[in-house]
Amino acid sequence: MPDPPPGLRIMRGDATGPRASGPKNIAHVCNNRGGWGKPFVLALSGRWSGPERDYRTWRSGRSGNDFALGAVRLIRVRPGVHVANMVALDGVGHGSGPPIRYEALATCRGHLADQALGLGRRYTCPGSAAASRAASGAACSR
Repeated sequence: MPDPPPGLRIMRGDATGPRASGPKNIAHVCNNRGGWGKPFVLALSGRWSGPERDYRTWRSGRSGNDFALGAVRLIRVRPGVHVANMVALDGVGHGSGPPIRYEALATCRGHLADQALGLGRRYTCPGSAAASRAASGAACSR
């Protein structure tokens, strides 16, 4: 594995139980179709009901809110820990290519930075291809 970018520390373990000190955000990439059910989201739902409940409510009310590719919601799951639901997948990957939309992910990272960096938060990203590519940006490198 190549060395991580400056400022990024790779830790192995359970992404739903971040070990860094201080306030933390768990960065989670969501789809725009309402699907919730692959390994990492199941782990999130197994630990806390709030992120899934908020995602489903947010998506079901999308005609009157900001739910779209590039949008982010922070859900407090316990004192000092928030899950960041970041909408950066167009669908769920059953088509002819990966559903990740890197422009939407970059927008999410910017929104997340605006919402959280001022609070001195640290980020936890699950180990996936999308998270690995995101690691060179704001969402996973602070």
